[in-house]
Amino acid sequence: PIQKGPFFYHDQQLDHFNDADNRTWSNLYYTSDTYFAGPGHPIFVIIGGEGPVTNILYPYVTKRLAREFEGYVLQTEHRFYGESQPVGLYPSNDDMKRYLSPEQALADWIQLIQHTRKTLGCDTTGDKSSPTYCPVVTIGGSYPGFLSAMMRFVYPTVVDIGYASSAPLILYEHLPSFDTNGYYDKVSQVAEEASPGCARGVQSTLQHVHDWVMENDNDNAAVSTTALAAQLGICASTFPTYLHESHSLLARELTMLVVASNADFNMAYYPPSADTDLVQACEIFSADNDNDDDTTASALERYAKFIQYKKMAGEGGEDASSSSSSESSSSSSSNDNTVVDDCFDLQTEIATGANATLSSADWSGAGDGENARMWEFQICQDLVVQTGFGSDGNSMFVPPRAWTLAWLTEHCANRFHVTPQPGRMRNMWHYDELVQQNASHILFTNGLKDGWSVSSYLDDLSDTIVALNFPNGAHHSDLAHEYPVPGETSDIEQGHEDIVEILRSWLDNVEGF
Repeated sequence: PIQKGPFFYHDQQLDHFNDADNRTWSNLYYTSDTYFAGPGHPIFVIIGGEGPVTNILYPYVTKRLAREFEGYVLQTEHRFYGESQPVGLYPSNDDMKRYLSPEQALADWIQLIQHTRKTLGCDTTGDKSSPTYCPVVTIGGSYPGFLSAMMRFVYPTVVDIGYASSAPLILYEHLPSFDTNGYYDKVSQVAEEASPGCARGVQSTLQHVHDWVMENDNDNAAVSTTALAAQLGICASTFPTYLHESHSLLARELTMLVVASNADFNMAYYPPSADTDLVQACEIFSADNDNDDDTTASALERYAKFIQYKKMAGEGGEDASSSSSSESSSSSSSNDNTVVDDCFDLQTEIATGANATLSSADWSGAGDGENARMWEFQICQDLVVQTGFGSDGNSMFVPPRAWTLAWLTEHCANRFHVTPQPGRMRNMWHYDELVQQNASHILFTNGLKDGWSVSSYLDDLSDTIVALNFPNGAHHSDLAHEYPVPGETSDIEQGHEDIVEILRSWLDNVEGF
């Protein structure tokens, strides 16, 4: 299918909820009309999320759904990410407080959808019996999956169907009953099933590294945090300032680096195989760790190899040509004779902005740069991602670190001068009561190897709020960035067929809802 764009919708409202504010900005989008049969056929709207959009994200939509239903594809970008900048680059905290919220993003897309309907010659009065009515199906995975469900729930007169893959609605409900350890318990379980012995290897490695850092913090013969990190293959020239004087912080962040990396590896664990990052990392941690005589030296070597694996996987490598520091030469030798090729730049794990730390507002990892700053702000103000580990004894990550609202509140005050508002979105939209609020025609899909599946809907809520689960699937594996994925598993293949049939049955009866 031919992709068109990027285009910019220049009349996007800055503030959809202030009638006195008529300012506009330019919202990026892409389209594909390869299979579009004209007015009367559906528009598939792919929801953008916490990152830039440089192409249409999900080829299952363009190659299969658009072809199957002779539909039009509209790929959106979320405000404040990529080139969709409502107030220009490097927005202030006050700008984000005013204009960066899920409800503003939803209103953006409603405006863009209506503009698209008009441009295509579709009915714009909402008359579903009109031969030119173009049903709208929103589609998204992860946070955009949540937004896709909300598009149907909050704007049912504009959006006809919401397709939400790996959408953590339960996470965003922020109810007291939520298990804050559940996510990393699931990540640990999947890792152990993928590579038996992984949990023990990770635990032993992390505990030894933590203890080693703390043992080198004494008044008589303290070793600097920079020197300790360098022994593990971490670049000294870009070593974060906030870690210079605190061994306890370094120990904490070395654990968090492994924790957040495993979150990424878990999400990408599809198709499940020995070649995945998850299994490769597990094998590093499990090596030479088959008995109770594990040594600190062995643990440090495993951690250093893990650091090198991350670098080789395209994360955090420092280009030797860009630095004259000794640790970024072709190789360097640490005090324990571990040879480290180049080094790993911790700054690639840290967002921009004041008081940024590797332990971000999102303990599953926020990334780096300006997009990560936007995402952290969203976590701080509204999304409040609760992902602690180890305090219930079911996680492979040690030492245990319980998630607390108090920690997040302090972090967000230091970062953005904003106070988290858990429950604000739930109280505004009441999506914890979808059935009671008469919601309908929302499809939830889940990969059961995905850590986020513990905070998603796995069961049908009604005849028209349904769930499909894929035993071999990871994070929105049904909406992968390839279609079909090489080595596609039979459950995802069948899921793609089931999704078509569910959408067909709903689209055939769109006049009735």
